[in-house]
Amino acid sequence: MKVVPGLRGIVFTSPSRWLGNMIQSVAVLRDLGCTLPIQLSYVEGQLSDTELEKARSFNISTVDISRELKKYSWGDREMSLGGPKVDSIIASPFEQVLFLDPDVMPLRDPTYLFDSNRFKKYGALIWGDTMKRGSRNALWKVMELEGKYREEMEFESGQMLFDKSKVWKGLMMAKHLSSEAKYYFNHFWGDKETFHWGFRAIDLPYYLNPQYLQVVGVLVDDAHPAGGAMLTKLPTEPPTYKIPDGSKFCGIAMLQLDFYDGPESDAEAELAYKGKPLFMHGNGLKYTFHAEVQSFQVAMTYVPPKGKFVHNFDGMFHDWIGNYKNMEHCIGLVNVRGLDIKVWDWESENPGFSDMYREAHRIGFSNPQEREKIIKSKEDDKVHQEKWISFMKTVDPYDAEKLGIKPGSRGVVLTGSERWADNVVMAALFLRELGCNLPVSFAYIDDQIGKKTLDKLSVQHYSCRHYQNHKIVRLGIA
Repeated sequence: MKVVPGLRGIVFTSPSRWLGNMIQSVAVLRDLGCTLPIQLSYVEGQLSDTELEKARSFNISTVDISRELKKYSWGDREMSLGGPKVDSIIASPFEQVLFLDPDVMPLRDPTYLFDSNRFKKYGALIWGDTMKRGSRNALWKVMELEGKYREEMEFESGQMLFDKSKVWKGLMMAKHLSSEAKYYFNHFWGDKETFHWGFRAIDLPYYLNPQYLQVVGVLVDDAHPAGGAMLTKLPTEPPTYKIPDGSKFCGIAMLQLDFYDGPESDAEAELAYKGKPLFMHGNGLKYTFHAEVQSFQVAMTYVPPKGKFVHNFDGMFHDWIGNYKNMEHCIGLVNVRGLDIKVWDWESENPGFSDMYREAHRIGFSNPQEREKIIKSKEDDKVHQEKWISFMKTVDPYDAEKLGIKPGSRGVVLTGSERWADNVVMAALFLRELGCNLPVSFAYIDDQIGKKTLDKLSVQHYSCRHYQNHKIVRLGIA
């Protein structure tokens, strides 16, 4: 597909299994106000015609990249480890591409990233994974890169931003590595490092966000096998938390943060910058979603000493827990010398996100009828929110004279339909029996009270007063 100069957009690739997650992510993008065009690259046989139509119903364009991939000697392993990712990016018409995995959900509209200083300079924004790339990998020799090892985190390819006009050759390097995945995927884990090795092979610069990710998930114990156990809040200021005995943290998502975008020469400011949540990569959550549980309850991350980043330390940074009770694909963090581990109540600091995820999940995995109903409901919410905001701005202050109200006056107002007219009269009579001398009025809507009832009230000396869209009958009870 021909690249359109200056065109920006988002690219996904997904098999049938993760299509619902992708649509879920798209639903959130649109709710956040993102208007970028979105394209889904797919492989023949992995999505049915019905599934493709479902994607298109969300204004997602689709492109079949099978022809190119048939040149490669791939098996199921290469496909499942993200082999098509590079070709999906290259095949898109976007010159500037934000690639997202199907299970990545933004927390903010990511459009601003295209205008960031780092992207303008490098043309490649990358977020780091949980571990560093090894110095003993055989590829340093195979790719004639001996002596060029640089210690840094592996790439986390759930979200990447590329400007093809700046990094096209690097993408071609990654494409070659991906095309030979049967060999290269034995030396690194899937698609993510094709970009890393491809860029390094030609010394092509990229911006690797130094902000270390946060692991987000749930707290599990015997009474809460799918999450929902509570952290212990310690009496400190600011509040700190700990995982109580008998509970275990199950991380099911990697939360990627934004980055310092000021002058690169200001290393002190970059070190001091506290990254804000930007992308939630539910790489474990997609296997083990429980709608009845707040999926993003607890967070865990490393806290480096002042003047250091996490990548400045040595060690294995993540702990693969696997399946635990009713949860699958859990991870945690291991103790690393020199780094503290912080645990906190993520949900209370980010209220509503779990609910937003749950709602988007309903859209992503619903049938057409359910989806139409959900979308209609959301549209109604938006319309009435706008009406409410407009109404709040136009409410006049209280003006007794304008409203025809005598200042200081008091009275009783009753209302009802034809069905309850006798009860209203009875209520007014009871008030008088109880000694209440306040004036009593009966408010009704025109078509809800018949003439016979009004005549009955008149016979009993109840006078009528008329107002714009309703009538007030004054009950003149002696």
